[in-house]
Amino acid sequence: MSADLIVALITLLGTLVVLIWNIIDRSRSSFEARMSQATEFLTGQTQRRSAGIAIISGFNRRLLRRRETTWRIAMILLLCAQAVYLLEQSDQGSRPDEILNLRRILELLLGFSFQSAEQVEITMLAQRIKSDLESASKSSKGLNREEVRMMATQSPIISEWTKPAEPSGQDKRYRN
Repeated sequence: MSADLIVALITLLGTLVVLIWNIIDRSRSSFEARMSQATEFLTGQTQRRSAGIAIISGFNRRLLRRRETTWRIAMILLLCAQAVYLLEQSDQGSRPDEILNLRRILELLLGFSFQSAEQVEITMLAQRIKSDLESASKSSKGLNREEVRMMATQSPIISEWTKPAEPSGQDKRYRN
C-alpha cells in the first residue's frame, strides 16, 4: 500500500509540474504575441499608434522585469522613434489625439528605469524635445510646437524631464 501511495504522490507531483509549466509557457507566448502586435501597431496611423501604446501600457509592469530586457529595449527604441516622428515628420499639426499619443509615449518612456544603452537613446530624445520646445518656428511637418509646449507643461513628469540641464553638466534625471 505504501508503494502505491508513493507512486500516486509522484504522479500527482509530476502532473502539477507539467500544468504549472504549461501555464507559464502560455503566459509567455501571449506576452510575446502582444508585444509583436504592439510593434506592428506602432508603424503608423493615429488609431493604430494609440492601440500600440495601450498594449505597451497594459504590459508596462511586466516590461520592467529583469527577464524582459529584450522586449523593453525594443519598445524603448520604438517609442523613441515614434516620438521623434510625431515631433518632426507626422504632418498632424494640432491633432489632439496625436498630442495625447506623444504625451502617453513620453510618460511610458519616463516610467522605465534605464540601463546605459537605453539611457543614450532617451537622453537624445530629451535633447531633441527640448530644442523643439525652445524653437520659435514651426516646421512644415510634425506636431504644432505650441501644442507640444502646452502638453509638456500640463504633465509634471514631462515638465520636469524637459527642464534645462543643470549648469554643472551633471543632469541627475538621466543617471541610473
